[in-house]
Amino acid sequence: MRWTGQSSEADNVFEEARCVLLEARRPGRARLSMVYWGVGMMHFRQGNYIAAEEQFLLALKWCPAMPFTLKRATEVLIKASLSAVDTLRGKPTISKEWLEAISVIKKMQIPGFLLVFCRTAGIVGLNEGHLDLAEKYFLEAQAVDGEDITFSIDALIWQGEVADRQFEYTKSTVLRARAFEILQKKTDHTKGSVIVLVSILAGYQAMEGDVERAREFVVPAVANTVKHFSGKVVIASYMAGCIEMLGGHFDAAGSYFRQTIEHCISVSELIFRARSERALGEIAVVKKDFTGARAHFEATSELCKLMGVPKDCIYRELRCHQLSKTFDGWKLYQEDHAIFHTGRRELDQVS
Repeated sequence: MRWTGQSSEADNVFEEARCVLLEARRPGRARLSMVYWGVGMMHFRQGNYIAAEEQFLLALKWCPAMPFTLKRATEVLIKASLSAVDTLRGKPTISKEWLEAISVIKKMQIPGFLLVFCRTAGIVGLNEGHLDLAEKYFLEAQAVDGEDITFSIDALIWQGEVADRQFEYTKSTVLRARAFEILQKKTDHTKGSVIVLVSILAGYQAMEGDVERAREFVVPAVANTVKHFSGKVVIASYMAGCIEMLGGHFDAAGSYFRQTIEHCISVSELIFRARSERALGEIAVVKKDFTGARAHFEATSELCKLMGVPKDCIYRELRCHQLSKTFDGWKLYQEDHAIFHTGRRELDQVS
């Protein structure tokens, strides 16, 4: 419900479920832990890391009401989730928690859980510089049996990200080409998960210098999002904006980023909203509208506070989400540069 813009309705449903479980005494209270964990995971996916942490801690609080064997497994999963929150907020975490969590999930024999946790463990390893460990987890995610081939494609994209950070650029290019080849064989490009993957791979194409080809893929992807809930629109329109920025088409990019912000607000998504505000600030800097740029960067800063994320940690996932380093307005804003006070950019001051 949150992903379709029904946040208040979702909160009401959750509160009703919580009350019913509390009234059911011990059996109901035993289930409360997983309910809080599920709500926390939704906040996590929306970039609301403070809210996610609060829900995970509540989930831990209710673990003692569970049968012993289930209690132990649940505690492990929740602590791993808290570790993921810490990583994306720029805090060091403990890799052993992930080894334990994945071991527990394998025993549960739930492929969907294993995919999610292997993928998240890989992201944790990637952000903490444990590249071999990250690659191991992404390979495990790819090996999980499942009917949906998009999970395998997603794992290939993340393996390419690891290769990039290992400076193995030929390997990363081959991995993404393989992912794209598999994706092209899927006939239904209107499926939500396919739209996201097409948009991401198009973003990498643009980064590698082929903006026109990237646009050929991302424009239809954005058009196809009208058939899906707003959660899919957020990633597709954001990537379209990034691609247009790489091509120097700032008006088109601005239009996509404003569209992204609109959809982010409707579904309470914070991380792509912050990234889009930052991007609009960079576009304003290019156009020498430093007052407008400051407003967008201030909005980015406020969103960082709301998420509980340091300003230098809004890009903790795929490299294609990042803007080119040539766009330095956000950096200058954080340094409190004079251009955001005088309205002029003095080149000798910047250098």
